[in-house]
Amino acid sequence: YISVPHLSSLCRDVEPDLECRGHLLRIVAAVPLVIAAFKFAAVIMPRIWKLLFFAAAVYEVVAFGAFMRLIMNLVSDHDGWTDKEVLSIFRQAEPTKVWAVPPFGCCFKPLATPRRLGRTHVTILRVMMWQFIIICPLVAASEMSESFEKHEKQLTKFETLSLMIAMYALFQLLEATHELLHDKHCHSMFWTIKGTFIANTAIFRLCSSIVTEDMLVGTRCYSSGAMASAWSGMITAILCVPLAMLSRHAYRRSDLVHIGEESDSRSEDDNGDSDDDSDHCE
Repeated sequence: YISVPHLSSLCRDVEPDLECRGHLLRIVAAVPLVIAAFKFAAVIMPRIWKLLFFAAAVYEVVAFGAFMRLIMNLVSDHDGWTDKEVLSIFRQAEPTKVWAVPPFGCCFKPLATPRRLGRTHVTILRVMMWQFIIICPLVAASEMSESFEKHEKQLTKFETLSLMIAMYALFQLLEATHELLHDKHCHSMFWTIKGTFIANTAIFRLCSSIVTEDMLVGTRCYSSGAMASAWSGMITAILCVPLAMLSRHAYRRSDLVHIGEESDSRSEDDNGDSDDDSDHCE
């Protein structure tokens, strides 16, 4: 009831040079809905929780890659952007302390020097994000095999470190673009992605550390992993409700028009909302 009408509104016709942005926007905006669906499915089908969690991990990294491209698309304001074009825009932006952000660099903010994003820094950010795109589904796939159960603690630490590095890259990108995209609700965009990914990973790891014994329900025995997945799935699905509301605020129909035309789109949306309100009153 929250995400479906919102996603439907993002499926309307868009300008020819923003069709790619429309696809990226829908992929990212659907993250809370899709993750909640997979997690809820794990609650009612605990025996296939590993397969469901792997599917959720795959969508997670697809959305993460789409989000990187979406930010660059919004900065350049068209689909045919190039690295050279984006870097030229970053060079004209105000310098920021991009390295002094959570979770690793926030304590060093007084010592950091403001700087603009350059080619080397953008490459480093991509490496930090791509390592998570590769590692996340690999860890999820390895957990489907019983031969890796004895390495579960090491895999958990490895995945958590990978997630923290990816979050560090996202915070740097937010710091570098919050002035350029101040009209695009960039903070809400970033927190929708970060909140969903952190909840998806952290809650399952927390439940796995708490639920350590198998459970017998009637004549069926459920493993500790299945029970942990069910509990984490229920909690994550609940948390995805406010994240879906945040996604509705962050990713708007007005993002599918050029910056110069955004005010016109907002006026049309306001008029449409007014008409809907008057219809309800009648």
